[in-house]
Amino acid sequence: MVTAMNSADVFKVASQFRVPLNCQIEITRFCNLKCKHCYLPTSERKAMQFSDYLHYLDEINNAGCRFLTITGGEPLTHPEFSRFYEVAVKKGFCVSLFTNANGLTDEQLEVLSKHPPRCIEISVYGSDENTYQKVTGNRSAFTSVVDNIRRLKAAGLRVKLKTFITKDNFNDFAGIKSLILSLEGNDASTQNSILYDYKLLPRLDGSCDNLKYRIAPQEAFSLLCQESPDAKERWHTRIMDTAPIKTGKSQCGCGRHSFQIDVNGFVRTCTFNSYSSLDLNHASFSAIWTTYGEMLQKAQDDRNQESLCDNCKYANVCDICPAISFAESHVEYGNDAVPYQCEIAKLRYEYAMRTD
Repeated sequence: MVTAMNSADVFKVASQFRVPLNCQIEITRFCNLKCKHCYLPTSERKAMQFSDYLHYLDEINNAGCRFLTITGGEPLTHPEFSRFYEVAVKKGFCVSLFTNANGLTDEQLEVLSKHPPRCIEISVYGSDENTYQKVTGNRSAFTSVVDNIRRLKAAGLRVKLKTFITKDNFNDFAGIKSLILSLEGNDASTQNSILYDYKLLPRLDGSCDNLKYRIAPQEAFSLLCQESPDAKERWHTRIMDTAPIKTGKSQCGCGRHSFQIDVNGFVRTCTFNSYSSLDLNHASFSAIWTTYGEMLQKAQDDRNQESLCDNCKYANVCDICPAISFAESHVEYGNDAVPYQCEIAKLRYEYAMRTD
């Protein structure tokens, strides 16, 4: 008997056999917001050319890619966004969109309504104009974003709201949460929690000026406990059930079933893993994917080389991954200690092991 597979099962199989199933493509680095925490270099405004885009889609389509996420910068600012979106749909990709929802046009809404995406993920940075001004430098964006979210939902499109927490909106978290839950309404997966992140990384050009907006480890830990009432139990189970040896060198899906294409046509296993950049303008995607397999195998063969994460008693409750490790410590294809993550992991461990 043949049974249906859910998406998690599909990606598990794809990872096992290294099928490049999922691509995130950056069609522009221009944005209509100026978020202080953004990982993109502040001076870049380049947009992808349509002819290059077609070439990239054909390459990854032939290799078996089926899921495509269009992102930026802000993808809706691309002058040919509608054309980019429609051609991806017509080529058979299951398309998602990452956007800040600021500046959605009637034409773009019509195209999205005609060809509904798998999901539209929208970042909400504040619950009012004041917080939007602090985080994004654009006071009027608040009203525009809220109005456009309502327009998208009224059109029957699947919208998933999320937020990114920095020093500038940490004190507004309760307000942001309330706004998101009210906008999601019956579509909210739960009326008690929202999707958020706080793991701010250096810019892609290596500059770290944005890290000053990162919330303190104790603040991040407090949010985790607040939003996950079962956190202590889950962390305790992970500590007790998983042997804390050789826990580094995370085996995530990047380079196994997922990859990214940046605005210049460089393929990476992950947005932040610049060491894996290979130029799709001068090599076939199949050749690049084969190279990634060789890189991953070498990383596995080098597994016995000690890192600061190996045998760490906090490792099982740590969020360290190859992207974070490389962005801050420049360790390729493996995990190495990042003090910020170490502090949060220690707080989790101590909390989970408390007997009171």
